[in-house]
Amino acid sequence: MQLYSARPDRRAWQIVGDLVAIGVLVVAIWLSGEVTRSIDSLARFGVQMQDTGSALSDTLLGAADGLEGIPLVGSGLGAPFVEAASAAEGLTTAGTALESAIHALAAGVGAAVWVVPALVLIAVWLVPRIRFALRSAETARVAATPAGRDLLALRALVARPLPELQAVAPDPLRAIRDGDDAVLDALASLELSAAGVRQRPAGAAAPSGRR
Repeated sequence: MQLYSARPDRRAWQIVGDLVAIGVLVVAIWLSGEVTRSIDSLARFGVQMQDTGSALSDTLLGAADGLEGIPLVGSGLGAPFVEAASAAEGLTTAGTALESAIHALAAGVGAAVWVVPALVLIAVWLVPRIRFALRSAETARVAATPAGRDLLALRALVARPLPELQAVAPDPLRAIRDGDDAVLDALASLELSAAGVRQRPAGAAAPSGRR
C-alpha cells in the first residue's frame, strides 16, 4: 500500500501533515497527564476532611467514654458527645465522597483532553490518509491491467475538472472515441497524478486493445 504521493509537492505536504498530527497527539497526551495530576491534587481536601472527621470523632467518643465512667453522675452525660461523634463521621463520609468525585473528574477531564483531539485527528487527518492510500492502491491496480490506460482516461473524464480536461484536448470525449493515444495517455496521466501514483515511463502503457 502506497502511503505517500509520487508527486513531490503533495508528498511533502503529506509528510508535514503526518508530523503535525503526531505532534498534536503527543502534546495532547502529555497535557492530559498534566491536567489529570493537577485536578487529582485537589483530592487532598477530601483526605483532610476525612482525617479531621475521624480525629474529631475519636476525640468525642473518648470524651463520651470518660464521662460515662464517672460514678453516679456519669450515666447519660456521654450521649451528646456520641451524637457529635456521629456528625463528625458524616464529615469523614463527605470527605471520602469528595475525594472519589475529584478522582473521577480528573480521569474524565484528562481523558477528554486527549480523546477530543484524537477524534478530530481521525476525522481530518487519518480518514483522508486512509482514503488516499486505498485510492492510490486501487488506481495502481487498474493501471497495471491491459485496459488500464483506457479505464483511467475514462475515470479522468468523469472526475477531473473541465479546465484540466480541456487543457488536454478541446473535446476529450471525442478524442477518446477516436482512440487518440496521446489524449488517452494524457488523461490517464491526469488520473494517476490525482491519485498520487507514479507515472509510467513513456511507451510503457498497457495495450488498450484498439486497432
